[in-house]
Amino acid sequence: MWPHSSSHYVRIDDYPVDSTANPMTITKSMIYKHSAATLMGIALSFAAIADDTRSVSGHLSIDGKPQAIIDILAVPNAFGAEIYASTAAFDWERFAEDGMLDASDTMIIASSEMPVLRLTVDDNGSPLFCVKLRRGFDRSEFCDDIQLALSTTSKTRLAGTLSARSESGDSLQIQFDVPVQSTLAPVVRGTAFAGDGHAAAKAFLAYTTALASAEAAKLLPLLPPEARQQLENMSDQDRAMRIGMMRTMAPQDANVSGGSVDGDRAFIDFTGRSESGAMSGKAEMRRIDGRWFLKSIRSKG
Repeated sequence: MWPHSSSHYVRIDDYPVDSTANPMTITKSMIYKHSAATLMGIALSFAAIADDTRSVSGHLSIDGKPQAIIDILAVPNAFGAEIYASTAAFDWERFAEDGMLDASDTMIIASSEMPVLRLTVDDNGSPLFCVKLRRGFDRSEFCDDIQLALSTTSKTRLAGTLSARSESGDSLQIQFDVPVQSTLAPVVRGTAFAGDGHAAAKAFLAYTTALASAEAAKLLPLLPPEARQQLENMSDQDRAMRIGMMRTMAPQDANVSGGSVDGDRAFIDFTGRSESGAMSGKAEMRRIDGRWFLKSIRSKG
């Protein structure tokens, strides 16, 4: 199996949900319903270089206008691995804030304005599906009849060449060499602090305590204005369902070991437990009008 760990991501403002060489035919039912039908031919070969290096060259041509592919990453998933090749540089510093490269990072890539190609391969390197993302999933195209030729495979690295052409005339040609990774060297932004004495840490702990009670009256004052208004406008039944979902994504009996503060942003390192066992991760806090509110939680466990 490819290296894979369970990870979760929740944003308090909009609650995104994780998405997730023999020829294979990819059916339209396997791809997002917003996609438009495309036919692409793909050829790949794999080799290995140093574990922490990556390279990509080539272009994606959209509406007859070539755009250079300048960044690439690969992450393990439940199927095998996902490759993302982009015409814009990824925000690696943001990805490294929690030391993880996971679904929360690829959601940022997939929902952005940049043209991106996403290719999913299984444990053996055979293709499952590919999709060309154009300004997010609303303007994406998917592939049929994927052809994949392999020379070697590795659980930690993918390398080779990729070419594709759609019926609409868009085309892709790249060479790449990329590690398959789920961790990054953590980046500390701002000033680090230890323990749970910082105001941002106290706000996070107050939030998890209120959330554990499942009482809207306790939770609402601790939410950022937009999220608070959303809950206030819900029916009692919908509000209870939303709070229940929020509880599954946040730690119970949380403890804060430290974090860092960078202006009106803070990053909290926490441990705790979930319904399935131990839980750890990083919470991002935002300061609004002098008060700290939870922005997002990224966790493992």
